[in-house]
Amino acid sequence: MTETNRKQANWTIFLVYSAALVILVWHHEMWRDELQTWGIVASAHTWADLIQNTRYEGHPMLWFILVWPVAQLVNNPVAIQVFHTILVLITASLIVFRSPFSVLEKILILFSYYFLYEYGAITRNYQIGILLMCLICILWKHPHTNLLTISVLLFLLVQANAFAFLIGLGLALGLLMEEYQAKTLWPLTARHIGAALIILLGIYLSSLAVPPGDSSFLTGWITRFDPGTVLFALSGIAHGFLPITGFDEYYFWNYSSVPLGALPKLIIGTALLVVAFFSMPKDKVALSILCACVLFIFAFTYTKPRGNLRHFGHYTLALVAAFWIQGNRTVSAPKRLLSIGYFGLLVLITQLVAGINAYYRDLCYPFSNAEKVADYIKKQYPANISLAGAFQDMLTSVRWYAQKPIFYLDIEEYGSFVMFNKKHWNDTLNAQPDSVTYARYINFQKTHQPALLVMGYHALPVPKEGQVDTLRTADGVYLFTCAKAFEGAITREDFYLFDVKRATN
Repeated sequence: MTETNRKQANWTIFLVYSAALVILVWHHEMWRDELQTWGIVASAHTWADLIQNTRYEGHPMLWFILVWPVAQLVNNPVAIQVFHTILVLITASLIVFRSPFSVLEKILILFSYYFLYEYGAITRNYQIGILLMCLICILWKHPHTNLLTISVLLFLLVQANAFAFLIGLGLALGLLMEEYQAKTLWPLTARHIGAALIILLGIYLSSLAVPPGDSSFLTGWITRFDPGTVLFALSGIAHGFLPITGFDEYYFWNYSSVPLGALPKLIIGTALLVVAFFSMPKDKVALSILCACVLFIFAFTYTKPRGNLRHFGHYTLALVAAFWIQGNRTVSAPKRLLSIGYFGLLVLITQLVAGINAYYRDLCYPFSNAEKVADYIKKQYPANISLAGAFQDMLTSVRWYAQKPIFYLDIEEYGSFVMFNKKHWNDTLNAQPDSVTYARYINFQKTHQPALLVMGYHALPVPKEGQVDTLRTADGVYLFTCAKAFEGAITREDFYLFDVKRATN
């Protein structure tokens, strides 16, 4: 391929990807995890408020700091989607125009499940980590010359999220090995000391994100050997590289499964190991980075045994980073068709299928029904309608799409985001009986007219449209009629509106 043809191919890839992404984001309804960030930053009027709001999140501050000015300028949660999409497109441009990958590999990377969907369409703090990783890989072409700049980027990378922190550790070790291999590590210079201090400061600041002792979300750690947890962490590696999503239902998100028995899985797993062994990076630094990242992510998912595809996808990011760094040393071979290895090719082809599947299903089905609920309320109810409902975590997305405060009946407070502490979010609150919620709503309705009850359920059973529940109180019998049901969200973020009246006899 001539240089002119290569440039044309690169622009075609970037423009097609950009168009596909914008269409997907336009159709994607944000759910509570995405709008949790918006609630945190939109409710923070000062830096002190921002720090206070994020103390139970378990994430470093970088993403919140970047989004906070956006929320101060724009009073619409769609702004966070626009901002995130800009970051995604910048990342895509780096991969297309600055990476050493072939045209085929660029297509497979960008349209893979993680780059197109999980980290492309869904607005979370993972994308900023990918962008920083790509910038580091670009500068790695001359690691010694760019030592301090790479260190600053590593400082930022470990502030992105917990899994970006782990990749940052792997890259930091690779940078140390790079200096040792080039025999420029000793004697130490001011640049080496400065770089080390920058990285160590980033690690320290990231450690401050550990939630306080009264946190109620993912507080446990595994410190002993447990075979079941080992299997969970090992399966995370498979899910991270090969996210085989379901095709028979739209509840595909966060599910990765291979419908085969134990023996076929063992044979396939062994075959993958053989292919992986012979196609891993041959460059010592790149291989060390990949192995270190895999080890760190595995150890973390073992000691903190909870994870979904968005977490395990960082195995794929580590693979891309390793081959990118290796490719920086072989850019003199422009005619190559494959630089990411046979295992990498298998991973990307599998993820291409998963990415197309996710893309199609997100266009066909609502990711969350929150936006539909908000639009319905705006059209069908008066502007002065007061909203109350349960449960607070489920209703976070409705609150921001509706641009209206909601009184959360599970905690009996107004709120703009979920505070994951024992007082505001626990199993008892999340399993609150409907009778308690109904009784609290009646008291709310007495002082707030007109009012509307909005319910989002954590578990089955859920009401059917038209179903009537009865609550007997000291001052009469109340009828709770499910007037409208919004069902079928990919995230199961479904909602139910209730018409509440006092019985006439």
